[in-house]
Amino acid sequence: MKLIDKTAFRSESGEINLINRIQGMLKFGMTWYDRILAQDTVAAVLAKQLGNQFTLMQNLTLPETDIDLPMILIGPPGIMLINALPEKGIYVARESEWGTIMDDHFVPERINQVKRTQTMARVLQIYLERLGHRGFLVEPIMMSGDPALHIDSTRPSVRVVMSDALTRFAMSMAQARSIFNSEMINDLEQAILTGVSKQSVMITPPDEPAYEEIGFSSQDESGSDGELDFSFTDAEESSEFQPDSPATGRNNEPAASDEPGESRPSKASHPKRFLGISTTQWLILGAMFLFWLCSIVLFGGYILYELGWIQFA
Repeated sequence: MKLIDKTAFRSESGEINLINRIQGMLKFGMTWYDRILAQDTVAAVLAKQLGNQFTLMQNLTLPETDIDLPMILIGPPGIMLINALPEKGIYVARESEWGTIMDDHFVPERINQVKRTQTMARVLQIYLERLGHRGFLVEPIMMSGDPALHIDSTRPSVRVVMSDALTRFAMSMAQARSIFNSEMINDLEQAILTGVSKQSVMITPPDEPAYEEIGFSSQDESGSDGELDFSFTDAEESSEFQPDSPATGRNNEPAASDEPGESRPSKASHPKRFLGISTTQWLILGAMFLFWLCSIVLFGGYILYELGWIQFA
């Protein structure tokens, strides 16, 4: 299997040191490193079973956007968006709901992994359609490589693959019926990596049914241009993440609402940043620096006291 790893803060040797780990958690959320470990576990299992005709892209940012997608698997059977789960414990995936059971009651989680997986797959689907790639669906899959996670699923709206079924999943992909040839796989790979595709010249105009079916229009009600604006970080998950959220594409075509007459949701406000770091993250860094500085002073004082350089009356 061909692996294209675009994980931020990972060294050429594949390691993420402590400083980079902290930077990644501040930028992408406190569960960022756990998500990377979950992805690496899933990637290792897939690599053992899938041949060179498959390509796995990890933590890729779609060209001309700020959208980071966790894992994209492309092969002869199709294209899949994989969300590797870092959770541990017992969870419930019920249609589009995600949560736990407490006192015989369903308790939804703050981050809905089912809707998150759906939305990321839909974003990739729309992105590829705007590059002219149609006639197939991006399959959303939730995966776990950790036996400590059990998912009780009831008609989930995404495919669920737990740790004990990862190898069987990979073997089934290797033996599945092919819908893409090698040329199509290479073109899809380049389209996702560069934003340029051989199919680009065949893009359907936005007023044709292919665009109307996914709720797109060439211009919004105010006549202004739009941009792809999705965020998959932990901090902004609850306010922005909806499986049927409208999107806008690389050709600056904003989304129209899926329901006639429904008002268009406004973009979520983003916190002000300095040097790419928000105020909250600066405060956390400041607190960590003060803690480090106090530790150095206390340790240095202890050493000097032991050497007799400092005396207390």
